[in-house]
Amino acid sequence: MQQPTDPKRAGWARHAPLVVILTVAVIGYFTLRDYITFDTLRDNREALLAFRDANYAYISDGVKDGESVVTSNLASVVDGADLRTEEGNE
Repeated sequence: MQQPTDPKRAGWARHAPLVVILTVAVIGYFTLRDYITFDTLRDNREALLAFRDANYAYISDGVKDGESVVTSNLASVVDGADLRTEEGNE
């Protein structure tokens, strides 16, 4: 049979994650206030867009009839790999 836990200890442990989150938020507010602003986002727009575009490929032209586009989450596609084909929307 389990012994009942101390209610004071259980109450504090239950609120510990909230205390940690609030502490980090307050520290971040005072230390990062000058770094994270809309002006900073505007100034770094090109770098942010390059990061976004590095993770996606946009194909608007150049795929001819009979050609396929291979997409994969692998680092590289190797010759002879099994492929699953899907019809895309135009």
